Amino acid sequence: MSGWLERLSGLTGRQQMGLTVALALAVVAGLNLAAIPIRKWFATTARAIEVEGKRVAHNRKVLEPGLTEAVEEAYRKVESVLKKKGSTAEETAAMFGTLETLAREARVNLAGVKPQEPQVGADGETYRVDLEIEADMTGLLKFLHGVESSPQVLRVDQLQLQPVTKPDALPLKGQMTISQLVFL
Repeated sequence: MSGWLERLSGLTGRQQMGLTVALALAVVAGLNLAAIPIRKWFATTARAIEVEGKRVAHNRKVLEPGLTEAVEEAYRKVESVLKKKGSTAEETAAMFGTLETLAREARVNLAGVKPQEPQVGADGETYRVDLEIEADMTGLLKFLHGVESSPQVLRVDQLQLQPVTKPDALPLKGQMTISQLVFL
């Protein structure tokens, strides 16, 4: 260490000043190089905070108490329709009752009704029934519309139709599978 001090003391005042300025510039450059990643991190973090702040403000607007209550009210209405209300036999009987009412109103003859075993999923049960029908085109369309717009959320999964050539019979004969999803 004393070797350096001796060499520094041997420098002229101008050389010492130049060396001091050079060392100061080297320190500033080194600090600047170390500070660049830190500044970038702060800038990125500041932008992320700004974006998250905007998202939180938007979410607060969406989740205003009035809107939250409206969403919960709509969910309760849908839940009351789709939630299982009784045993499997009761749900199946309710489905049959709805189908018979719709068929009677549309003047569709139910020649055969065959329930399938319910399929249990993670969220609910799917009830299916196979129907054999006889109808004219107008009655069939009314029946299909009634099924699809039923408050029980019934759906026609399969439909097969054949024309009937007998003079006394209705012009169409067919088979269909109708399902209903009920949440547990």
